[in-house]
Amino acid sequence: MDQSDTLQTGDHPIIISETTVRADVTTTETTIADNAEALELSEANYPPVLYFKPGHVSRSRLIPSDHSTTCPYKGKASYF
Repeated sequence: MDQSDTLQTGDHPIIISETTVRADVTTTETTIADNAEALELSEANYPPVLYFKPGHVSRSRLIPSDHSTTCPYKGKASYF
């Protein structure tokens, strides 16, 4: 990915940008993800969301959920 990629579908823009902001996900005692290479997704009028690259997440601490969603713009998502 370059600095940012944009998908424009009608009036629903999606911008994915590399970020160098350090971000982490922690529980009371454990760090699940921590890096400065997250991706920021800005979609239409929604607040921006950070996505961690798979190699930067301690998957051993996650429990897969049965929940999934489908977005007409981004496709299918599964959750932990």
